[in-house]
Amino acid sequence: MKIFFFLTFLIALNNTAFGQADNKYTQYPDYWSSEREYKYIGLYIDSAGQNITTEKITLHPTGQEWEADSRQTLMDFTLDSLSADWRKLPDIPINGIHNNWMSNYHEGVLQNSNKIWMHPIRQNQYRLTEIAPFPQIIFPIRQDTSWKDTLFIYPAMGTFEGTVESTYTISADETRDYEFGKLNCWKITAIGIHDKLGINSVIYYFNDEFGFTEMNYTFYNKQKIEFKLVSLKK
Repeated sequence: MKIFFFLTFLIALNNTAFGQADNKYTQYPDYWSSEREYKYIGLYIDSAGQNITTEKITLHPTGQEWEADSRQTLMDFTLDSLSADWRKLPDIPINGIHNNWMSNYHEGVLQNSNKIWMHPIRQNQYRLTEIAPFPQIIFPIRQDTSWKDTLFIYPAMGTFEGTVESTYTISADETRDYEFGKLNCWKITAIGIHDKLGINSVIYYFNDEFGFTEMNYTFYNKQKIEFKLVSLKK
């Protein structure tokens, strides 16, 4: 499993930015500081538009190195179901691989002079996020910047095995509503093409101070997954 996590980090090594090159990011905070704690509400929605699960998700950077890759910071993920119709989840996992259900797990996240990046929330009912463009944004953050990434998914992920070619574009600066107030956010539109499963798209919203505030996925099978920030402790 550690080998798989390391191999998926190849997505960060194949990045090509088409916006203006600039490594200055001193105006941005440390999004993965151990003093931060992000709380999201996650929705898993079936192809008919019916909500299957609603869940509280907490992301807490630990400040420690991830043992699978020293360039990454270890992030603690905690999932706490608020409501769920488990009968709507398939008996056979969507990628055919049976894993233990997790209420807590750890993975790596990254911030350097070029970007902020993270493994998606991808355990339990959220496995589909593995085949979509991973959450990331390039520094300096500017509208109309575009870049590409390639993700190689290995046999450990079952039927998800394959290659995803992703294109990201910072398409707008929008005001978004949250429980704690309004935020001006960058809208990142990302399209990922899996060589076997087709198109999976995601819209990320990112605030310069708060980080990722929304992650809204649409998958090849018409299912959707949505994460929205509820609070940030910093």
